[in-house]
Amino acid sequence: MQENTDSIAAVVTKDPLQHIANVYRSNFVLKQLTNKVRQQIIRLLIQNGPQCVTDICSELKLPQAIASQNLSLLRRAVLVKVETDGKKRYYSVNRERLGQIFKWSELFENDNRSKGRFNPLSVSQA
Repeated sequence: MQENTDSIAAVVTKDPLQHIANVYRSNFVLKQLTNKVRQQIIRLLIQNGPQCVTDICSELKLPQAIASQNLSLLRRAVLVKVETDGKKRYYSVNRERLGQIFKWSELFENDNRSKGRFNPLSVSQA
């Protein structure tokens, strides 16, 4: 029997404990993407390229503590990368990681669509 690599089931590992760890890790990453401030930071970094925290604060009109806290969470989720230049730290989007997330979400959406499952993301807001 050939394994279907286009199915969401292919993402699940055979080791239950590893699978649980992957679910918790994925949950943490996806949770970071639901926050409006973190979405703004990611959008800014995609549009403008690498930025230091003071540039991010200035552009988004955020206190430095809020920007730093959100950048820390994005780094823990491996959604942004940081490079140091002297005393400054420049943050950039981890495009490879975002690409993995988009690919995974497409697998999930395609799997649900092929099984006729309800997809709340496809329902327009009234």
